[in-house]
Amino acid sequence: MIKYLPHSEVDKQKWDACINASKNRLVYNYSWYLDIASAGWGAIIYDDYKAVMPVCYRKKFTFEYIYPPYFIQQQGIFSPENIDASLTKLFFDAIPTKFKFIEQYLNTGNIFEPGGYKVIYNSTYHLLLKDNYEALSKNFSQNHKRNIKKAAENNLVISHEASTDSIISLFRNGKGSEVKNLKDEHYKVLKELFLQCGNRQLLKFYNIKKDDKIICGAVFIVEGDTAIFIFSGADEDAKNSGAMTLLINQFIIDHSGTNITLDFEGSNIPGLARFYKGFGATEKKYMLVTKNLLPPPFKWLK
Repeated sequence: MIKYLPHSEVDKQKWDACINASKNRLVYNYSWYLDIASAGWGAIIYDDYKAVMPVCYRKKFTFEYIYPPYFIQQQGIFSPENIDASLTKLFFDAIPTKFKFIEQYLNTGNIFEPGGYKVIYNSTYHLLLKDNYEALSKNFSQNHKRNIKKAAENNLVISHEASTDSIISLFRNGKGSEVKNLKDEHYKVLKELFLQCGNRQLLKFYNIKKDDKIICGAVFIVEGDTAIFIFSGADEDAKNSGAMTLLINQFIIDHSGTNITLDFEGSNIPGLARFYKGFGATEKKYMLVTKNLLPPPFKWLK
């Protein structure tokens, strides 16, 4: 049996147990993370939480629609069992008809045959850290090896202080200034996510300092056997000194020889894709599934 449940009827203990036991689990999809990241979410449940899919939604112009919230890269179906295309179809068939526009991310463990839906393929990059650092670093690009050497020569210092505000500020003053849709409310959500992840001891901070000033920083969420490169910021000094390459290299050093997979969380942008591949990471595909059921003229405007 498969059914849609509104947020108020979701058994969060059973939900989180299913996510935790799933082979393809991702921290974004625990109930506490969804409660922060999404203004509203419901759930599609298969056979008493044997498989689940979060449905994040909003309402605009009287229409309810499914959307991908900020700070959640992948959603989709999660289960301790194998997930095939027929199960994925069941889940999408169970989406209530009240949702007139659908933008639903799946995850790298999902298979979908998109009858009646449009599918956009996205890329992320994974690096399994089970080998020792010497073996892992042999797969680095020559450019990354040069940048690591250059960063070392610039006397950059690695620290681990919890510097959420500094990293957010570096991002907002740099790359974030180009992202017009990111508003103060989204950064408040991000801070709350960091707070709750920190309370659960899931966060790791890496910073690069020059002359005792943080010039670049990154936040990793490490949950189970996955480390997500969730957020970073850098100033011009960092970009010119190879600081971010040095930072990620240090994370790889610290976690080499473990079962952790480093998920770079993107990207479709060619320059970032090259940067992540330069560490020896492997491209993984996941889907954004969309469907437009809005009436005219809203359908055409969307």
